Amino acid sequence: MKLLRYAIVGLMTMFVYLGSGAMMQSYGVPISLLASISFSVAITINYIMQKAWVFKNVDYDKRSLQKYIFMICFGYFISIISLIVMAPFTSLFLAQMIAVVLVVISNALFSFLWIFSPKEK
Repeated sequence: MKLLRYAIVGLMTMFVYLGSGAMMQSYGVPISLLASISFSVAITINYIMQKAWVFKNVDYDKRSLQKYIFMICFGYFISIISLIVMAPFTSLFLAQMIAVVLVVISNALFSFLWIFSPKEK
C-alpha cells in the first residue's frame, strides 16, 4: 500500500510540475524562471505529501528535509550525467526517459531506506 501511495504522489508531483510550467508559460514567464519555480513547487509538494501521506506513521529522523534535499541534488546529478553520456548515442527523448527511470529508482531507494525510514531506537 505504501508503494502505491508513493507512486500516486510521484504522479501528482509530475502533474504539478508540468501543469504549473504550462500555466506560467501561458502567462509569458521566461523559461529559466518557469523551470526553477515549477521544479521548486513540485519538490515542495512532493516532500510534504511523502511525509504526511506515504510515510505518515513512521517516526523518522528529524533531518529528513536535509536528506530529501540531498536526494534531489543526487537525482539531478544522475539526470545530467545520464544525458551527457547517452544523448550523443541516442535520441534526447530516449536519454531523458532512461534518466527519469534511473532517478525514480534512486529516489525510491533513498526515500524508503534512508529519508523516511524508521529511526533506530
